[in-house]
Amino acid sequence: VIVLESSSRFGGWLWSLRRSDGAIFELGPRGIRPAGAVGRNTLNMVEDLGLEGDILPVTYSHVASQNRYLYVRGQLHKLPSGIRGMFQTVPPFSRPLVFSLITEILVKKGKEADESIHSFVSRRLGKELADIAIDSLCRGVFAGDSKKLSVRSCFPSLFKAEQQSGSLTLGFLLDSAAVLGPMSYGSSKL
Repeated sequence: VIVLESSSRFGGWLWSLRRSDGAIFELGPRGIRPAGAVGRNTLNMVEDLGLEGDILPVTYSHVASQNRYLYVRGQLHKLPSGIRGMFQTVPPFSRPLVFSLITEILVKKGKEADESIHSFVSRRLGKELADIAIDSLCRGVFAGDSKKLSVRSCFPSLFKAEQQSGSLTLGFLLDSAAVLGPMSYGSSKL
């Protein structure tokens, strides 16, 4: 077996960051979303590898789902949860997240057949959200760089909402109304 690694250590995005105060941050992908064909394929792979007993289901009502954190510029920041949190300025963000959603409606639809997730979110919701939240999300879910991952492949519902409605906000509102409920994805963590 020959293993090729482009960095000075093995593991790519997967590694443990150990701080001098004893805190350990596990970096890299940490969960799966068993929704749709991709989710089924992932669960099939987990089963094929004999790892199904290692899955720890986390529901939306679980305390871990309600308390999400980002480590930014040397500090741990709790992300806003619920509707009220969208209207507050919460570090590491410089303005309430609702402003990104409101201004997103005014952004023109992209003309490219595909683009990076970072480019897409920067264009639609702002560079700050792309740099902080989306980049972290992509590293955690895909173990990849949001500037290199395809929005059309990784987040087809976002791409579809923009293409069909010209806006993510309007697309999700219209889609939610059509199915009489919000779009949601199941959540499990390894």
